Parts: sequence; structure tokens; C-alpha cells
Amino acid sequence: MTIRTLAMRMLRYGPWAIEQHLPLLEQAGLLDDERVLWILNHVTFARRLWLERVRDGRITTSPTDVVDARAALAKCIDDTAAWIAWLESVASDELDVDIRFVTLERERVTQSLADIVMHVINHSTHHTHELGVILRANGVVPTPTDYIVYTRQHP
Repeated sequence: MTIRTLAMRMLRYGPWAIEQHLPLLEQAGLLDDERVLWILNHVTFARRLWLERVRDGRITTSPTDVVDARAALAKCIDDTAAWIAWLESVASDELDVDIRFVTLERERVTQSLADIVMHVINHSTHHTHELGVILRANGVVPTPTDYIVYTRQHP
């Protein structure tokens, strides 16, 4: 498996893991919880922001674009499909290219495309874990969302 293929697989894992938590969050009455909505919208915003940065640098998304839990997941799934399509158009050796962009704090930086992709993946994983912590704090045992579980269900 190439690094690009693995990256695309791991990008798909992010929304899947979030999707595993939604029914339990709903049963626990937590879909409208401020922390849950922040996490879902933050992951969605970040995924779109990084895609816009690597594609053409034109930022159209905003951290204030807040939607409900199900709409956030739908946006995350759509943005993942856009990431996959974009990565399929990039030659595998181009993952080592540097991307120059301006941060939200207006700092000019350069990062490799490979590092950006891995950050997007890791970022989603981190925040998905937070959803599991919220569930546990409310007495709910979360569904397993480990990457290895995902690979068994999506060989």
C-alpha cells in the first residue's frame, strides 16, 4: 500500500469514527451539547480549511460556520470525498512538496503536503477521542472507534 493510498484510507476513517458516536450521543441527549457541537464543527472546519489551503489557498470556510451535529458529519463526509478526489489527482511523489500558506493568525508558513495530510488525519482522531470521553463522562460506553476496527469493517 502506498503512502497516498494509506492517507486516503485514514482520511475516510475520520468521519466513520465520528459516525460511530452519533447514535450514542443522540441516545444520551448530547447532540445539542455545546462541547459536542464545537468538536464536530471544529473538525469539519479544519478539514475544509486545510483542503482549501492545499488546493488553491483561497479560504472560503469560517470557524463561525456552525451547523447541527448531523449536518457537521455530512459536511465532514463531503470534505473527505473532496480530499480523496484531490489526492487522487496528485502524483504520489508530489506529497513531498511544500505548501506555503498564511495561518489564521496571519503568519506565513511552509509545510510539506505529507505533513498536512497527516495532521488532518491526526486532528480528527484526537477530537473523535474527545467525543468518546464525553460519552463516558455521561455514563455511556462508546462504540470502539480504533483504526484497526475500521480496517476490519472496510478491508
